[in-house]
Amino acid sequence: MKKIPIGHSDFKRIRSTPELLYVDKTDLISEFVEDPCMVLLITRPRRFGKTLNLSTLRYFFDRENAEENRRLFDGLRVSENEKAMALQGTRPVIYLSFKDCKERSFREQCIKIRHALSQMALQIPNGPESSLQPVEWELIRGVQNMTLEPTELSNSLYIISKYYQNTFKVNPLILIDEFDVPLQSAWGEGYWDEAITFFRNFFSSSFKDNPYLWRGVITGCLRVARESMFTGMNNLEVSSISSNHYSRHFGFTVPEVKQLIEDYNLSAIETKIESWYNGYMFGETTLYNPWSILNLL
Repeated sequence: MKKIPIGHSDFKRIRSTPELLYVDKTDLISEFVEDPCMVLLITRPRRFGKTLNLSTLRYFFDRENAEENRRLFDGLRVSENEKAMALQGTRPVIYLSFKDCKERSFREQCIKIRHALSQMALQIPNGPESSLQPVEWELIRGVQNMTLEPTELSNSLYIISKYYQNTFKVNPLILIDEFDVPLQSAWGEGYWDEAITFFRNFFSSSFKDNPYLWRGVITGCLRVARESMFTGMNNLEVSSISSNHYSRHFGFTVPEVKQLIEDYNLSAIETKIESWYNGYMFGETTLYNPWSILNLL
């Protein structure tokens, strides 16, 4: 009987530890490959596997350690999808999380944003100086050293995307987790106008006006009005709790829970489990909260 990975949200760590349980959600990759949208915004409640799924996309598409990462998907459903597997390990991936960007003032929040972007930018592999103009290299070094002002910082993913495209001749995948955390903080602490101005410019530069982008995925809990945050982003597709697309990939489906109940010898209380935890409907799919089920197991 496998151990329960409570609190684990890194796909590679889970798959590299054979004794940890993993419920196969790699059909997400297959659906993503077939989806024509350029930028996907996925909103779900907390504890529904958003970070783990974004981590799964990261390890699947990332060209860094591609062969090693390919083995992580052995035996999973996506490994049977030839079209998807042809794209495995083919893209530079820019991964960014705003989970810690919650502060009492915009100045303090910018420090956290600088830190998050710096941690991402420090992972950029070395490339030829000719891949960017000198002023663009200055911006990347400013991101790495956390010295940029907000107006400069908002263009950081654009420049980093350009670097990847010019260096590897392929556009990157941009993944942003918990995009709404700094906005929730800004609303509660009274600096909404400053924050929304920054993030509107940040997302526009990264996703709307970025010719070096392959595709993007953004996850969070809240659906922020398109008019306030994603103005003019006609390439944005939203998957919310009312959407059918991607609905079964976040949370545990009824068949998945039934299998877990059987595997962990809980059939005697199956009816009680259904009454306790069977309370979510995303699109037309009935789902269980994975955090609740894993804690039960």
